[in-house]
Amino acid sequence: MNNKLNLSSCVIVLLLLISFQEVIAQRTIGRPLLIDERDNERNAACATQAQNSFIFIASLSPGDALPSGNEFIFELSDPDGSFDTGQNRELGRIDRPNNGTTTTQEIRIEGIALPTDVNSDFYRVRVRTTEAGIQSQPSDDIAMHYFDTRLRVILNNRNDVFVCNSTTINETITVTMRDDMGNAVDPNQFDWIWFRDGALITGASGPSLQVTTEGTYRASIPFGLCQPFYTANGSAGNSNNVDVILLDQDAVTVSTPSPDFSYCPEETKVLISSEQDSDFSYQWYKDGEPIAGAIAPTITLPLNNFQGEYYVEVQFGNEGCTLQSTPPTIVTNEGSSITQELPENLIILPNEIITLEVLTDAPDGSPFRWRVNTNVQEQGIVSGPSLTYVIDDGIVGEYRVEIDANDPCDSRLFSETEIFAPVNFDITIGTTGENLCSEDTVQLELLEMQGRTNTGFLVPLTPEQLNFFDFEWYRDGVPLGETSLSLTVDRSDSGGNYQLRANFRGPEFGETISNNLPISFVADDIELTVTPESLPEDGSPVTITAPFDSNYTYEWYIIVDGEEQLIAGENENTLQTNQEGTYFVRISSLICTADSLPVTVGIPSGPSEIIPNVISFNGQAFRNWTLPQSMLSDGTVEVIIYDSRGREDLRTTNYQNNWPTENSRTGGKDAVYYYIITKNSTVLRKGSITVMR
Repeated sequence: MNNKLNLSSCVIVLLLLISFQEVIAQRTIGRPLLIDERDNERNAACATQAQNSFIFIASLSPGDALPSGNEFIFELSDPDGSFDTGQNRELGRIDRPNNGTTTTQEIRIEGIALPTDVNSDFYRVRVRTTEAGIQSQPSDDIAMHYFDTRLRVILNNRNDVFVCNSTTINETITVTMRDDMGNAVDPNQFDWIWFRDGALITGASGPSLQVTTEGTYRASIPFGLCQPFYTANGSAGNSNNVDVILLDQDAVTVSTPSPDFSYCPEETKVLISSEQDSDFSYQWYKDGEPIAGAIAPTITLPLNNFQGEYYVEVQFGNEGCTLQSTPPTIVTNEGSSITQELPENLIILPNEIITLEVLTDAPDGSPFRWRVNTNVQEQGIVSGPSLTYVIDDGIVGEYRVEIDANDPCDSRLFSETEIFAPVNFDITIGTTGENLCSEDTVQLELLEMQGRTNTGFLVPLTPEQLNFFDFEWYRDGVPLGETSLSLTVDRSDSGGNYQLRANFRGPEFGETISNNLPISFVADDIELTVTPESLPEDGSPVTITAPFDSNYTYEWYIIVDGEEQLIAGENENTLQTNQEGTYFVRISSLICTADSLPVTVGIPSGPSEIIPNVISFNGQAFRNWTLPQSMLSDGTVEVIIYDSRGREDLRTTNYQNNWPTENSRTGGKDAVYYYIITKNSTVLRKGSITVMR
């Protein structure tokens, strides 16, 4: 009996030992946790460019040692928490603990950097082994967001939206983004939420918003549980506010601090726009004409000649919404004015007699006086609208006329000028008209002649004072015998440098020479040369050359996807490049600007099928441009044809030998076209097509 008990006991112990060993061998990994530096569990990982290091842990149950090469991989789910969509990503891995143990161990991985595109509250993390076939259950939801707080979110270029001359609003406001270097960042890579007057706009999730209602709008990147973190970091991910305002047609009015708009000349006369904002643009008008320099929301009227009809135009924002104050404000003068004042400054030439004149509406019998350098030189009473003073002694200095008007305001009117003696003169010549390259002749003329004082101050001469000089035109330093104030230059004289010289009819001054004006016409059919004709196989560049003229300036461009792209820093008549593409140069002179014909830089052509470079037009129909059969009806072969200005004329796959009869933007009217044929983005052939007529 005892033997049976001993045998049973042995069996039971053996079974218990086997069961215990199986438990040890079947090790498991618990759900991973996100923790902070104090080992407190967290439910959100909020990362920036300056703060992107996180700690994850998981528990490893007791058991046998794992293979020595085993690693524990922390995997990230897709944004919805699923590991079944093929979007799993590795966050990091660690090679310990792999030792056997009878107690629970911690798998701890530190310094985990979140991918820069994470933006969801529903990520999950799991842990799996590389050798032992163990995989944990997914963690609970963990919010993970990354945002570079240096990115600026700019709504509507920081401009408010003003709608005028309309009863409804239909505007689009758009988010743009810039990095800390000012480079554009694509806002489409982010999700967006929109707010109006602080309330969430449901259904709006893109970087643009169609607006139909007034209000204050803002766009934000949704950061879920990380929103408080990013808000504390300088409101990261939030745009500026944009006000959308529907303006009433009568929104702009004009007021004055005075009781009304009737003034005496010596009163302070201020007109004020009802709209006061430094972001708005203003222009004041008097009697329908813009007032020079009156571009502020207020205007102070002058002493003289201030009566008239005034209004202000206010441009709201940058979109051309402009309203005018209506009706015009009628300003009246209860006193008198000097209706034509003295010129601001004048030059007096040797032996010249100058007559100063003002016009006034002061009543006859009003006293007046002329002062020279504060001393009264002449006085009398007003009789008629004109008051004059003759300068025949060459005295320079300040000249002033004063009128004590016998009117209800007892107006004290004045006008003053300063007379200067020149020490020499400046002459400026130029052309009339713009972009004159297509003209057969160019008109040169005297634009301005100024007297220079001993302090360097410049005062324009009057047309009458030009009669004190003899003029002559020069080309490349050679007199032309032309003595008028203008000169006609023919296209055949292109390339010359012109000057106008003036000699005062007296011994007091030497010869005055104008600025040098180079006149160079730019042809509209300039051809470029490429040396060598195609890109060498060793990778060395080709040189593209335009005609040289010292009076030209050059800007080189490459055409990319039909768009002109300036090649920065290239301003000579030659360009070296080892990049395939279509190039042209923009040539400017003082009188015009023109583009060269484009030229294509490509690789040498090997033995290949023939592609025609000439098509014909018989006056009624084209003989179309035909490609080899191998390039037809192939969706991977793209054909791009540019016109003579480098603008895209055709872009297509599956070319059907039907250009230019069909699909030509220009209708085949140009004399020369240029083509690029690519297959899977690799250039097959490039060349030109001449249209024979």
